Amino acid sequence: MRRSASNLEGRAPWPANDVQSIHTRLARFVERSLGHGLQVHMRPSANGWKELAKDRLFDFEMQADYDGYSVDYARRELGGRCFVVKLLPDLSETAFAAWASWQSTWGAEGKGYFSLKAASWTFFWGQARSEEKTQLFRAEWHLEGAEDAPQPHWNLDTKPTLSLSAANARDWVLHAKSGIGVASRASGGSPITSLAKLHLAMGGWRNAASHPDCWICAVPGDQDLLNWAKNTFAHAVTEFRRP
Repeated sequence: MRRSASNLEGRAPWPANDVQSIHTRLARFVERSLGHGLQVHMRPSANGWKELAKDRLFDFEMQADYDGYSVDYARRELGGRCFVVKLLPDLSETAFAAWASWQSTWGAEGKGYFSLKAASWTFFWGQARSEEKTQLFRAEWHLEGAEDAPQPHWNLDTKPTLSLSAANARDWVLHAKSGIGVASRASGGSPITSLAKLHLAMGGWRNAASHPDCWICAVPGDQDLLNWAKNTFAHAVTEFRRP
C-alpha cells in the first residue's frame, strides 16, 4: 500500500526564531527533568545557519556540560559521533548508565525559513568517557523516509536480549545508589537484561482507520514537535528508572 502524500505535508516552512525557540525550550526541559548539575545546549552543525542558501541541510544536536565533568559522546550505528546526556544522576565515570542523544535535521528554504526533515532521540548504554556505548533504540519522526514507515516510530538497535556481565550488573546497582534504578541480585531483583522491560509507547493509531496511513503523522507545528520531544524523553527516563 502506498503512503498518502497528504499525511506528511506538515506545516509551512518554519521561521528561524521558531526553530531556535523549540530547541531552547527542549534544552530547559531536559535540564529540569534530570536535575543533576548540568547545562544543556542545542548546537547547530552549521555556522550562520540562519543565512544558509536554499536546500542546504544542517542539524541541531544536544550537548550537556556537567559541573566538573566534560561533555560525553557515543557513536551512532548509522555512523558519526554524537553528544549524549546521562539519564541517571550518579556521575561516576566507571558506572554503566543509560544515555540519550537528540538530533533534528533541517533544510534551508531561503530568507530565514526552514523545513523539518527529521527529529530523533537515540538511547545508549555504556560508560562515561567511552564513545563505544551500545546503541539501544531510537524514537524518530521523519518527514521523508521508507514508503510505509510509521511516523513517528521506534527502532530497536540491539538484540531483543541485552546480556550484562556481573560487573555491569554491580555497576548498575552502584549507579542507582540514590534509590533510583533496579535492586541488586542479592535483594531478589535484577538488572536490565531484556529490552522487554521497557514500555515503548507511540500514539500513531489515533489518526485514521487503516494501516499504514493511521501510523503516518505530519508535524503540524512547533508545539507538536516540542511536546513529542519532551514527552518521549520523559517517558524513556521513567522507563530506565523503573524498578
